[in-house]
Amino acid sequence: MRGVLGELDKAADVVPWSAPFTFLDIGCAPGGFSTYVLLKNKQASGVGISLPVSKGGHELALNAQLRERLHFIEEDILTYDLSPARRSSEPANGIQWPGKPLPEECTRRYHLVMLDGHALRTYPTSGVTPEETQLAHARYRDALLIGQFIIALTSVKRGGTLVVKLSHVECFPAAHLVHMLDSISCSLVLHKPRFAHTYRGTFYAIARGVGKGTAQLMAQRLEGLQALWHELRFGGQSSEGRYMVTTDLDFVVTAETLLNAHLDRLIQLSRSVWSTQVIGLREFFHKKGIAV
Repeated sequence: MRGVLGELDKAADVVPWSAPFTFLDIGCAPGGFSTYVLLKNKQASGVGISLPVSKGGHELALNAQLRERLHFIEEDILTYDLSPARRSSEPANGIQWPGKPLPEECTRRYHLVMLDGHALRTYPTSGVTPEETQLAHARYRDALLIGQFIIALTSVKRGGTLVVKLSHVECFPAAHLVHMLDSISCSLVLHKPRFAHTYRGTFYAIARGVGKGTAQLMAQRLEGLQALWHELRFGGQSSEGRYMVTTDLDFVVTAETLLNAHLDRLIQLSRSVWSTQVIGLREFFHKKGIAV
């Protein structure tokens, strides 16, 4: 993953060569992104948070010298209470939510916040039947995505940078989240690295100047995400949580408004992502002996 962040850095100037620089790496292990930052900038220091190995997470692979500048937290972010402040004290499903507050390290303000956590097939869920397991995984996947955004908007410095991994820019929820990032930042670049998985739908959004002149809007978006996270964790018919539906991000932008007023901007941002994916798909089909 060092190579991936290297590509993103070339595309959008993410990490300075020198000067004090702080970062938060969500979904840190095995540590490729943090390694890249710490090697490039000798004055950089950061915090990494990652799923415990006991829950299917990866071991941290930073060497001892780099570890001196990285504070590593091995924790499942879904154990934190990311609900709106007014709901944190409310019972969920008749039971007080036992979630922990965010650690102090995750509420500081960082120059760079990187969101690279993704839903793991090995994550333990409550499903028994294949259908129940699939639904439980969808709930986990969506809560993880929204939870990362909540932590990011809580911890990025005004004017800082967000690097976010998303999938399928043309679909929900990526299109809505890209629009949100575009509205709260001074510049936004979408980039699909050629280092790995070029034929897949994943890409990275790099938002710079986050919160500059958009602090009020950013606060509104954060509150909306917190309310959504609470619903994803405790909503549904049995109050055991649910997965996202296409209207959940209407507080950011409705699908109708996105198509009627912002489609040209979305296409402009996405062209390079699609171009790289086309190249990757051609190479993939060629290796499989499929004529295109």
